[in-house]
Order: sequence, then C-alpha cells, then structure tokens
Amino acid sequence: HKQIEEIANRPALSSLYISYGNEDDSSFRAHWDTRDVFVLQLVGRKKWILHEPNFEYPLPSQQSKDMEHVVKCPTTEPYMEVILEEGDLLYVPRGWWHDPVPCGERTVHLSVGTYAIYRNDYLHWIIQNILPSYSEARMHLDSYNSIDDLTAYANLIHEKLTDPELLRNFHRLHAVEHYRTNDTLNLNSLCDPNIEEIPEEKSLYINLFHCVEDLEKDIIANGTFLKIESRPEMGKVLQCILDHPGISTYTLLKKMPNLDKKYIKNMLFKLACFDIIRFE
Repeated sequence: HKQIEEIANRPALSSLYISYGNEDDSSFRAHWDTRDVFVLQLVGRKKWILHEPNFEYPLPSQQSKDMEHVVKCPTTEPYMEVILEEGDLLYVPRGWWHDPVPCGERTVHLSVGTYAIYRNDYLHWIIQNILPSYSEARMHLDSYNSIDDLTAYANLIHEKLTDPELLRNFHRLHAVEHYRTNDTLNLNSLCDPNIEEIPEEKSLYINLFHCVEDLEKDIIANGTFLKIESRPEMGKVLQCILDHPGISTYTLLKKMPNLDKKYIKNMLFKLACFDIIRFE
C-alpha cells in the first residue's frame, strides 16, 4: 500500500477481494473505476478482460453502473485479456472497462486505488476562496447583464487559474489536509518518558509522497509544514532517509560524520513524534 502511494504520488485505499467459481461467474460485470487501480494477485489466478474507455476520465460521481443508459461497455474485441498469477501486478487506469473473472479456483487479490486531485477541485477552490474578494464575483446575475460583464468575470477566473503561486498554494493546502500516511504509532517508544531517541538498529522511513517541494526550503508531511531553509541539517537527514528507505539510525549516523550525533538522534525522535518519519 505504502509503496503504491510512493509510486503514484497519491493517497491510496486498499480493498481485498476473495472469490470462487469459474469463467461463467463474472465477479462484478464489466465496469470502470473512477480512480487508478493497482491489482496485486495474492492467491490463485484470475482472468482480467479490459476494454479501452469510451467515457474518459470519469469523476467520482460518474460511476459506470449509474451511467449505463448513456455509456455501455464496448462489444468489440477486448484491448487485453490476461490471467494474473500469484505475485503479478496489473495497472488499470481510471475509466478503463474491466471484468475480473475467476478461473475455477479460490482467488484472492488486493486492489489499491489511488486518489488524484482533479482540475475541477482547483477551480472549486478558486471560486470558493479567491474570487469572493473581487467585486466581479459578487455582482448579481440579472437578466440585463451583458456578455461583456460575464467576459470580464471569465477573464478574472482565467487570471487566477493560471497564477503559479495560487496553484502552488492549492497543492500545499491539499497536501496538508488530505495526504496522510496510515502508520502504526510506536507507542512503547514515543510515549515512554524515559526514552528520548530511536534505537540505532531501527529502520527509518520518511512519510512523504507528492508533498516534497524542495528539501532545501520546506516540506509538507502528514499535515505538518516544516521550514527547512533555516535548518539545513534537517534537510540533509530527511534527504538521506528519502534516498535510502529503511536505513538504520546507526548507518545514517555513519553517513553524517560532520553532524553532532546527539543532535541528529534528538531530531529523528521529534520527527517521529510528528509522524514525519516512522521507524520499524
């Protein structure tokens, strides 16, 4: 799950599916998902039939089962038919029709769906949070409004939508609110008043995905915003963990001979308390 998040640079949600039967028993019928999905076959085999999308990039409100009167699964030859064996991974992009079919044996697969930000989300944020400051957005929409009035409003929307700083702020706010990793707290270590550092044999991981802006300036991790510019040592430590996931505290200290060991240990412990790094 965490590896998929890091690959996709998005939050993810996992579902486990167990099924029996044969090729006459379609698990869900042909349908599309409104998110990109990574399918990991865990037990047995399963056949997947995929068709190219005929309604591209469906939004969460546009489920295939609710749009059967408008769009139906293509009846042409499938784009691909594949049987997943144990350990195989299949990527199904958003909007692609797929029909998972058992192969006459017990089958278990993990479906990891990733959640993207949509352009509509950015437009909605602009409308709700930026435009109300401008009179053009607060004016009445009356029958006597001219097209020129609406054109001026449209130009204002375009100006804000294409503002690089606003786009950057939107990504940062979205990261703070939504991009969280689900980790098990190391309560025995973090809540023990007699322990103030992470054991040197523990493996270290950084809880960052899609939120890395510039490790020389600042980062956002699990709802926490950190200014790195004034603390370059922290940036070096985080970059080392990012480059070597699973590195032990002992090895990290060896790679940082010019930094004070006690300072690094104290920093790592505080970062773990804020859920910016985890250790296993």
